Amino acid sequence: MPELNSIDRMELVCRHCEDGYYLIGGRCSSCKEIIFPKPAICPRCTGMHIEEVQLSRRGKLYTYTEVYQNPPDYGGTSPYIIGRVLLPEGVFVLSQLDADFNDLKVDMEMQLTFKNLYKDACGNEVTGYMFAPANLK
Repeated sequence: MPELNSIDRMELVCRHCEDGYYLIGGRCSSCKEIIFPKPAICPRCTGMHIEEVQLSRRGKLYTYTEVYQNPPDYGGTSPYIIGRVLLPEGVFVLSQLDADFNDLKVDMEMQLTFKNLYKDACGNEVTGYMFAPANLK
């Protein structure tokens, strides 16, 4: 299978509109569950009809931790921070966080952002979605 470049990877989870980029979720037409990322089959009811939905760009930080060991296929640096952000739609998004660990607090408002993470073996920039504190100055 050919390696996806950064743009191809991002098209799997986000779209662009006049207001900027947003994450793509799926809504099951049977049980109305909203899921991220958009699946082929609903994990709740096994429904096969999943419609694409635009997810909010803001949410609340639910939990977070610092990671010191990179997964085998991750070319970025460590340590880095990951967290679960709860969106208004009721769906959690697991994401890297673009912030200093000591600036984070549970329930703080977070904003979707995108950042170049590293270069792959072919020299292509690998871009990822992240959440950053919305009101940090």
